Amino acid sequence: MDLDALFDMARTAESEGDYEKAVSSYSAAADRGHAGSQCALAELYMSGRGVEKDHVRGRMLFQAAAELGSAEALYGLGVIYWGGYGVERNEKRAIEYLGVAADKGIVAAAAELGMMHYFSERKDSGSALRRFVQAAEAGDVTSMYMAGVMYEEGDGDPC
Repeated sequence: MDLDALFDMARTAESEGDYEKAVSSYSAAADRGHAGSQCALAELYMSGRGVEKDHVRGRMLFQAAAELGSAEALYGLGVIYWGGYGVERNEKRAIEYLGVAADKGIVAAAAELGMMHYFSERKDSGSALRRFVQAAEAGDVTSMYMAGVMYEEGDGDPC
């Protein structure tokens, strides 16, 4: 079966709550190098939906998809390293992964980076504002608010 068809079948099964079928279909496509299936299966392992929660397996799947160029996987890796899910927490790696994902158009990564830079012990207002504006321009409402707060307070360099 075509990998995209397997992925679509898995998505449908997942949306219907048939996790056994979803995991089976995602796994079949993921094992053959389908990045979208690798990411979807990684999400299931990270959350424990339909499988036993396994952060290490989730990270490995995201890593495989990232090596295929998946921006979604880079976002997943950034969240994993930021939160220390199955790995030692590593802020630097998290920022690197999220930065690449944001630069590839993942709006949630830009918004997350804005929050990380803004609320970090080593607050970086310029980077925070730049990422909030990036996410805001893509429609992220929270980032619109945060950019507005920063402009109102005169915090950060103008973009």
